[in-house]
Amino acid sequence: MLKWFFWLSVLHTIVVLLQYFMPNIINPIIAVTVSGEVAARAIQANILGGVCTGFVGEASFAMLYTSITFFLGFLYYLVENKKTYLIFVILGLVCTFLTAKRIAIAINVLAVITCYVLLINSNRINKKNNLIAVLFLLFVGVAILNNTNLADMFTQKNEILLESGDISNGRAELNARMIQIFQDHMIFGIGPYCTTQYTGEYLGHNIYLTTLSESGIIGFAALIVLLLLNYRDTMQRFRAGDDSVYLYASLYIQLFFIIY
Repeated sequence: MLKWFFWLSVLHTIVVLLQYFMPNIINPIIAVTVSGEVAARAIQANILGGVCTGFVGEASFAMLYTSITFFLGFLYYLVENKKTYLIFVILGLVCTFLTAKRIAIAINVLAVITCYVLLINSNRINKKNNLIAVLFLLFVGVAILNNTNLADMFTQKNEILLESGDISNGRAELNARMIQIFQDHMIFGIGPYCTTQYTGEYLGHNIYLTTLSESGIIGFAALIVLLLLNYRDTMQRFRAGDDSVYLYASLYIQLFFIIY
């Protein structure tokens, strides 16, 4: 099932790349595959900022698929030692940049370092040989940013936000509203999805603050305990000697969710 999920992610990643080179072909398809409002935002972001979402129509979901292509390609390369997986590593890396999600860099750097260290400690991979692969990966990433216009997608977005006077892109105001709601309803919150009456379209743009405001301190504590228990269970499995690819993928998804 994990391999099927990998290939599904590869498919979405390829569509993201095709949208970069052939927007006139992919954008009309997006208008059909997702709802009108979502499609309109995705196509506008592509035309104005070069942001590629693929058929999913949302940069966040596109970033998830491209990041999984990148990480699982890297993981399979290290474990199976097949150089063909480097194709998916580079493909996933390039297309993650195309989604223009700045947080993706932090997520994938942390995930790669964490899983690489765990693989080394489990003696499953050769430290010397695969250190070269990691350095090569870093070199490719820097080369891509230096020799393409992908870095401009990040810098232009920051410049626009700086000019608007709100580098948080509206999140600071939303977060302040979430905190105020929590302060008014600290124990049980105001109920799931009820923050729409305060924020309109978006539910706070932050799952931790949204949970605080909608479910109060009790719901927030339950969420944190769930995340920690899952993470503890994963690490216990590692210490018990289970270093399957599935477990590394599980750890990656957990880190992705916690950070993003």
